[in-house]
Amino acid sequence: MDDLRLQCEKDLEVDGTGRDIYLPAASFTDWNKALTLLTARYRAQLLIDNKVSNFVLSGEDLFKISKTHTPTISFEINGVDFRLFFHDEKWLDFTVWPEQIQSPEGFETLLNFMSEIGNALNVSVWLTPEGRPDSPFLKYDHSDQTHRPVAPQ
Repeated sequence: MDDLRLQCEKDLEVDGTGRDIYLPAASFTDWNKALTLLTARYRAQLLIDNKVSNFVLSGEDLFKISKTHTPTISFEINGVDFRLFFHDEKWLDFTVWPEQIQSPEGFETLLNFMSEIGNALNVSVWLTPEGRPDSPFLKYDHSDQTHRPVAPQ
């Protein structure tokens, strides 16, 4: 793990931006599986326009809300804050902050979350610079359950 963390060190430098975790979501069934995992495993909160709201468990409902408001799901694992956004129905888009994943423990928390969510949905997971789903620098491959750096394109 330390070797992988060192390989990603430059991509994880604190620069005032987040890093995005992307997963393909083929359907609202995938969204609903992810939401169920987040509410069952973590103390996830639904925020609508940055205000705590009653949790809606349906991906369809949250995307309807996103037409006029800004829903996000917020949760913390071992001191690492995660946010799930509702920008595009085809992608689950989580954001984490580099300053929270610099330590070996923070980086391990990130890797464990990427594995868990990827395995739950049976999809690969990419870590990218903020807003750049086309530029992954780290990938979790669910088919062989490995994390590996991605060479720049």
